[in-house]
Amino acid sequence: MVKAEQRKNAADFFINSTHNQAQVVAIFKLTEKTVARWAKEDNWHILRAARQTSANQIIGQFYNMITDIQNLATKEKRQLTTVEIGNIHKMASSIEKMNNKIHIRYYYMVADELTKYIMEVDMPTAKLVGYHIMDFLNKKAKEVRV
Repeated sequence: MVKAEQRKNAADFFINSTHNQAQVVAIFKLTEKTVARWAKEDNWHILRAARQTSANQIIGQFYNMITDIQNLATKEKRQLTTVEIGNIHKMASSIEKMNNKIHIRYYYMVADELTKYIMEVDMPTAKLVGYHIMDFLNKKAKEVRV
């Protein structure tokens, strides 16, 4: 198996499963150093999280956190502190940004469906396009980290 193909297969396996890097090492007969490097360079953890977490889940968690802050202040019969107001503002700002930006999860879902379709109609092209799609997803994952 060509190294680039092995790298793509290992990434797909990790991203689409609950297996850890040690299991990827064992299954694909790679070194820990190689898998760790690939995972870091290709953003495996971000892509896995994007596949497993939706924007609505994150937004829901933010709303729960805001509610918890407000409930604590009410329970203690006090005004919100400056820190609490700042935290609520940051979460509200994040919610607004998430509502106005395409979440990486959707890029991943579309890329996955497109790759499956191309595999059905033209496997050689699917392999070629698959590498470009992974590059695109990595680019989007790096934007998330900024």
